[in-house]
Formats: sequence, C-alpha cells, structure tokens
Amino acid sequence: MKRAWYIGLTLNVLLAVTLLGAGTWYFTRPATVVTEVNTVSTATKATVARPIVKAPTLTSTEVIQFTNDYRATKGLAPLVENELLNQSACAKAQHMVDNNYWAHDAPDGTTPWYFFQQAGYVYDKAGENLGNGYTTSSAVVNGWINSPSHELNLSGPYTETGICIKTDVALLFKKSTILTVAHYGTPY
Repeated sequence: MKRAWYIGLTLNVLLAVTLLGAGTWYFTRPATVVTEVNTVSTATKATVARPIVKAPTLTSTEVIQFTNDYRATKGLAPLVENELLNQSACAKAQHMVDNNYWAHDAPDGTTPWYFFQQAGYVYDKAGENLGNGYTTSSAVVNGWINSPSHELNLSGPYTETGICIKTDVALLFKKSTILTVAHYGTPY
C-alpha cells in the first residue's frame, strides 16, 4: 500500500499529528497560530525568516495590578504591597521547592500561617493563593478568578498583599516550572 505523506512544518516545529484514513498520515499545525518574523538578508540576497521571541511578563507588580483591577470590578479597595508579606510568600515558595511539594499545607504539617509569623507579619486575617506553571501575570490572576476558593482570597477582606515568583524551579515531576505565591493580610 502506498503511503502519502504531507509534511507541514513551520519553523521546524511539528505541532500536531492526525491520522487520516488507513495508512495515510497527515502532519499539520493549528491554523490559529500566528508567527511573527524578522527577515534578515544573507550574503546571497536570500531572505531568512527568524522568529521573534517575546518573553512573557510575570511580575509581582503586574500580579498586584491585575488583582486590584479585579477587586475594583467588585467595588473593593485595592491591596497595598507589604514587604513582610513578600518575604512570607518567598519563604513559602522556597519551602515548597526545598521539600518538593505543591500544597497549602506541607507534608511535614507546616501551614501557610507559619510563614506569615516567621516574616513578622502580625495579622487579623490572612490568606494564600498558589500558582504553578503560569507564564503571565494575567494568566495567574485569571486562574485564581476561575477557582472559587482562590477567588475568595482575591475578593477577601484584606488590605495588603505580598507576591513571590520563582522561575525555572524543579518541583515534583516537572524539571522546570514557575511558582507564584500570593499572601494576603489585614494587620492588627
């Protein structure tokens, strides 16, 4: 039986393989993918397409801004960044990396409140959101908005927040991921 092969490669990336009929393979990529390129002339006047790689933006400032934008839609006051909460969020992120877990409570029983106390943040109310693998600030906040328990923290009775983002960390079975930890609080 003769096999017909059609290979559609864009930038040498094979994005999908679909089997069509008996013995026929068809390689394709989604039509919605748009690739922006720079053209660079070579010595032979040929044009070579080179991809433009735009780094995703995931910053604590943006996470706070997107959080406050969301809070504004609910008529809530914006959260103010607090350095002690930044420290507690980073301590929690590092604890997860060091102990290879992904949860609000550590396998050894350490709770989020331990990190608030270690940072010296004395609170009346406190909360924690975790994000794993999000590459943009809007994506992590949208993920929290779409999770009822995380949304409760976004729209909770807090006045302050601290954010920690750890990139390129090994966690559980992932060789490289991005962790985002948000701590929320209302001080005494």
